[in-house]
Amino acid sequence: MLIESIQTYNFRNLTPSLVDTNHQHITLTGDNGQGKSNLLEAVYIICYGSSFRSRSHKQLIRFNEKEMSLIAQIRTQDRHHTVKLTIQDGKRRIYIDDTEISDRKALFSICTSIIFSHEDMDFVQGAPAEQRRFFDQTNSLINERYIDDLRMMNMIVKQRNAVLRQKDHSILAIYDQKLAEVGIQIQQQREETVRSFNELFPDLFETVSADGIHPEIKYVPSWKQASCVEDAIRILQNSHERDAKYEMTTTGPHRDKYQFIEHTRDFIETASTGQRRLAALVLKSTQALLYEQATGNKPVLLLDDVLLELDIKKRERFLSSLASYDQAFFTFLPDESYFKKDSYDSIAYHVERGSYSTHEESC
Repeated sequence: MLIESIQTYNFRNLTPSLVDTNHQHITLTGDNGQGKSNLLEAVYIICYGSSFRSRSHKQLIRFNEKEMSLIAQIRTQDRHHTVKLTIQDGKRRIYIDDTEISDRKALFSICTSIIFSHEDMDFVQGAPAEQRRFFDQTNSLINERYIDDLRMMNMIVKQRNAVLRQKDHSILAIYDQKLAEVGIQIQQQREETVRSFNELFPDLFETVSADGIHPEIKYVPSWKQASCVEDAIRILQNSHERDAKYEMTTTGPHRDKYQFIEHTRDFIETASTGQRRLAALVLKSTQALLYEQATGNKPVLLLDDVLLELDIKKRERFLSSLASYDQAFFTFLPDESYFKKDSYDSIAYHVERGSYSTHEESC
C-alpha cells in the first residue's frame, strides 16, 4: 500500500496544501513546533479515523477555524482509493471513494500505519490501561473480530456497572454470563498474541541492543484461573460482594495487566531510560511484523523523531531489523543524520511554520 498524496485543509498549523507522498520514503526536516509531526498525524487519521495524539476533534482544527478536512489518494495491491475525513460543527465524517462510512473499521482494509513516537514509552512503563490499549490495537489489526468483541465487552461492563450502582442485583447473573462469554474470547486472543510477541520481541531487542538482554512479555489476566466461560462466571459470582461495595466490575479483561520480564525479574524496574525507550521501539517493530505475518500486507511506518534517541550503531541495527514496508515517513531535526543511505525512492521536505518545501537531498 502507498499513500500517493495527502491534502490538508485547516488541519492543525499546516498551511492548506496538497503534499506529494508518492515515494517509498518521505523525510520531513525542521525545528520543533513547525508541523512535521502534524503530517504524520494526518496520515494516521486517514488510516484509522482518529488521532494518536488527541481524542478531541476540536484540537485538530486550525486555530480560529470551524472546519477541517484531510483527503488522501491511496494505492493498494488491486486498486486506488480516495479517503476523506472532515470535521464540521463538531461532527466527524469519513468517506471512502465518495461513500460515507459509519464504522471506522472499514478503513482498516484500505491502509494500515504503525506510528513510532515518544509517547510509546507509556506502553512499556505506563499504567495498565495504556498497555492494554497497545495490545488491543495490535489484536484489532490482526483479527477484525477482536474489535467487535472489545466493543461488546466495554458495553457489557458499562451496563453491569450501572446495575451495581442501582443496587438492583437481581439481573447481575445475566451480565455475568454475557461478560464471561466475550471476556474469555478476549483473554484467549490476548494470550495468543503475547505468545506471538515472545517469538519475536526478545530476539529483536537483543539484536538491536547488542548487550545480551533478552526481555519477554508476560500477560497477567484478571481471571487468572479461568480457562472457560464457566470458570469466568464463578469468578464474577464470587466478586459480587466486592463489586457491590465499589459499585463497579472489579474483575475481567478490562483489568488485565502486562509485564516485561528479564530472568524472572521486572525488566522495567531495573532498565535504564535508554533501554526502556528501545523496548518501546522494538515493541512497535514487533507489532508491524505481526501485522504483516497475519495479513500478508505491509504497513506504512511513521517514525516521529525517535531515531535521535539511538546511537548510530543501534540506529543502523534498528532500521535493518524493521519489518518490510511499502512506505515510511521519517521526521528529523535539522542537520540530524538520516537513515542509512542507499538508492532509496524518496522525497525530502523542509517544514517551516506549517509549510512544506522540497529540497535536493542525497538518500
